Amino acid sequence: MKKRGTTLAFGIVAGLGFSAATSAPVSAQTAPAAPAQPTVLMPTATYLAHRVANGPANKPVGKNTGAGVMDADPAFLPLPNGNVRIAVLGTVSSAQPNNAGSYMQGGIYIGDLTADKGLVTSPATSMKMFPTLNGERAFMRPQLKLFNMSSKVYGIALIATEDNGRNNGNPQTSAFVVDETGATVTIENSTRQNKKDKPTNIITLGDMQDDQQWGPHSACDLGATPTGGAKFLIGMQRNNNDAFAAQVVVEPGAAGGVNVTVPYIKELVQDATHNRAKVTCPAPGSTSAYLVSVDGNNQPSDAIRMVEFNANTGEQIQSKLIAEKSKVNNKTIHTVQPSGAVLLGNGLAAVGYQESEKAGKNNGGNGHTGGANQSIMAIIKLSDLSVVNKIRTVAPYQRHAFSFATTFGPGAGQPAIGVMGGSSTGTGDGKLQIVSVDGVGKPTVDPAMLFQVSKFADVANLPARGKRNPNNQGAGFLNGIGGVPNPGYGKGAAGFMPEVKTFFLSALPGYAELPAANRESLWVSLVPATWDPKVTPVPGPATENVQPGPLPVVNAPAPQVQGGVDAFGNPVPGGPGGTVTGDYGGADLSSGGCSSSPRKASSAIGATLLGLGLVAGLRRRRSSSKRAQ
Repeated sequence: MKKRGTTLAFGIVAGLGFSAATSAPVSAQTAPAAPAQPTVLMPTATYLAHRVANGPANKPVGKNTGAGVMDADPAFLPLPNGNVRIAVLGTVSSAQPNNAGSYMQGGIYIGDLTADKGLVTSPATSMKMFPTLNGERAFMRPQLKLFNMSSKVYGIALIATEDNGRNNGNPQTSAFVVDETGATVTIENSTRQNKKDKPTNIITLGDMQDDQQWGPHSACDLGATPTGGAKFLIGMQRNNNDAFAAQVVVEPGAAGGVNVTVPYIKELVQDATHNRAKVTCPAPGSTSAYLVSVDGNNQPSDAIRMVEFNANTGEQIQSKLIAEKSKVNNKTIHTVQPSGAVLLGNGLAAVGYQESEKAGKNNGGNGHTGGANQSIMAIIKLSDLSVVNKIRTVAPYQRHAFSFATTFGPGAGQPAIGVMGGSSTGTGDGKLQIVSVDGVGKPTVDPAMLFQVSKFADVANLPARGKRNPNNQGAGFLNGIGGVPNPGYGKGAAGFMPEVKTFFLSALPGYAELPAANRESLWVSLVPATWDPKVTPVPGPATENVQPGPLPVVNAPAPQVQGGVDAFGNPVPGGPGGTVTGDYGGADLSSGGCSSSPRKASSAIGATLLGLGLVAGLRRRRSSSKRAQ
């Protein structure tokens, strides 16, 4: 990495708070211009948080081996000492198979974001494994939330597992509670005889036990309870057909452990085949929560539905379809893979989803393997759940895109959406596109606001091959969360990235390096999200070993508006993505839907980042030839 204080010259582009620091000519009749504020290079600080050892060459990734690390879910919690606890829960390949021959167990990474050293990891918590669970689907769909209780740090780990006490082979939503070291805590009212090393059954606790399949797909924080505990919302699917919301409460136990209760489990969407129910907790001062799910009995789905419900009771307030399948050029275009609602203020929310052709190469003709994909962002008016605007081609990759709430910009920033995607072969990187929305609901995708978040990421190669049904509706889930405070902000020479106020936190499974790795490790990354308004930032690449002290000052010439290529090797276009028209322009015709066979990757970043160690003029192509990694 370049030494700090070195002046670097390269092209940048203007947009959404990232502007070129240029000086206009001063005539004899005008007063001298005020000195331009410094332009600094703000890289993504990335960490190989857990390196997974290679599997045997004669035992490739296959059914129930897992992929190394899969479906990692991050969480954070500010600590009294000023640090920020960062933890990541994932499905991790174990060294030995369980009773059903499955290697898919659970692990938790724990580190602290510090004021001077950035993210610091103890060897003891770089990946702490959970007690071994039984069944093929032993530790799936992990969801993690951290909380304070009795002046201590705890975490609730929500999973789908066959080891749930029912012994019928159906996975059900279950929960561990862990302490600040990742060790499991005794759940005093557990549904299990072993109250510490076996997860309690959430469905049984919620008095909804029917011996069917249940699995969590999202969770959010509802805040503290009057007794000093914590409560959460979770979104669940039942039998891949129905979408439910549940409230889960953790409180101190009488004997030094904890109690877990489930005040309600409510069905909010019927006929939601292959749904991944996504919940959003209420804004401050409100009791209205939201659930987003596919809708319909077909796969791929017929529509996307959004439901407003009371977070305290689970009772539905209103429900409406916000997207439906359509016909374009005699092809059926399905609406699939919605993310949770992102609350934007001004009575607005954003929901990301995909439009996809049905190709049906696997799973008895279901699915959309091999079909064209296009990412969509819809802006919703919360008063009546109507769609007021939408925009196409918002994601860095058009396949398996995921949308998250964040704030972005100088000072306190503004509500925004981070759209994250990764390579479908595992040989490409992870990226985050920032989407802004104005006060009347007009979304904007600025190609300058594309960030590299990891050196490698995988949404459809090893995860699809290593789960229970290889290449048959498998996918890797990418997760992130905004609003992580930087303890080093304003600390000057001793501070970690002292110009950055808050980060967007991502946890992406991916190769540690190529071609040596054959299992996926865990990358944890911190993307600058809000910053000191006295500087003009330029987004930089994912960088390991970011040292303390001020970020490098760069010499920024006039912005490159069009022509040439950017740091990712793409032609520089003339403007941002457009709003929806009547056609299906911009479809990703080369990347498939769920669980296609691996395809050859297109290298987008390699030579430029390796040669320069920085990003020059971040822009990306907004065309029908979106990259297919």
